[in-house]
Amino acid sequence: MTQELLTLDNATYQYPDNPWRLEPCSLAFKSGEVKAVIGPNGSGKSTLLKLAAHVIKPGSGKVVLDGREMKSISNRERAKVLGYLPQHVQTHLDYTVGEVVSMGRFARLRGAGFLDSNDLAIVENCLEQTRTTHLKDRSFTNLSGGERQRVVLASVLAQEPRVLLLDEPTSAMDMHHEVSFFQLLDQLVKGGMAVGVVTHDLNIASVFAHTLTLMRDGAIVQEGSPRQIITPEVLGEAYGPGIEVMQHPTLDVPVVFPAPGLAGGKGEGA
Repeated sequence: MTQELLTLDNATYQYPDNPWRLEPCSLAFKSGEVKAVIGPNGSGKSTLLKLAAHVIKPGSGKVVLDGREMKSISNRERAKVLGYLPQHVQTHLDYTVGEVVSMGRFARLRGAGFLDSNDLAIVENCLEQTRTTHLKDRSFTNLSGGERQRVVLASVLAQEPRVLLLDEPTSAMDMHHEVSFFQLLDQLVKGGMAVGVVTHDLNIASVFAHTLTLMRDGAIVQEGSPRQIITPEVLGEAYGPGIEVMQHPTLDVPVVFPAPGLAGGKGEGA
C-alpha cells in the first residue's frame, strides 16, 4: 500500500522582479512510485521540484513532508527523510569521490561526528549501487558530467532518505547509463522509496514512471499514468501539435516520436 510521503497543497512561487509565476500546485509523491515531471522548457518543472525540496519556499500554500509542514522541520531532520539532486552540481574544492559520498552521512552522524564502520559500509553500498566504486579515489572535479551525477546520487542515497527528488539527472548521460540510472530508481521504489524526477525524455518516463505530471506555463496541465498522458491529444496541450505515439513493440508502453515534417534532416530537399 502506497503512502503519501511528500505533498504540495496549492503551493505557489513568484520569482522576485519576474512576472513568471508558479500557479497553485497540488500533488503527492508516494512510497513505491516514480513520479516523472514533464513539460516543455520554461514550464516550471525545476521550480516545482525546488519547492518540493524546500530549496525555495512557497509564497502561499504549503509543503508537507512525512506528516509535518516543511517550514517546521530543521535542515538536519529534513535531510534524514528527503534527498535532492539538483540539475547542476559544481564544486571548486578538490574532494575525492569517496569524500563527496561520505558527506551524505553528515545528517546522521552522532557523537564526535566521525564516520563509524556502519557509516562506511553504507557509503560503500551507495558507491556500488551507482556503479561508481571504481571512481572512489578520483577527484570529483575531474569527472564527466554523467559521472558527477551518479556520484552525487550516491551521496544523496547515503542520507538514507525516504523521498528522492532529482532534476534532469540523466541529461549528461548516454543511453546505456540513462537506462541503468532509471533501473536503479526502479529498485529504490520497490524498497518503498518515493521518487520524483524531472526529465525531458518522454520515452524513458513512459517506461519507468508510475505517474506523469505534465506542466505548461507554470501550471500542472494533467496527471496520470503513462497511458493516460502519453497521447497526442494530452501532450499536444503542452508541447503543441506534431507528436505521434505508438506502442513499444516489446514493452507494451506508449512511445513518442515527432510527426513527419518536424523531424528534419531527412525530409524532401534535405
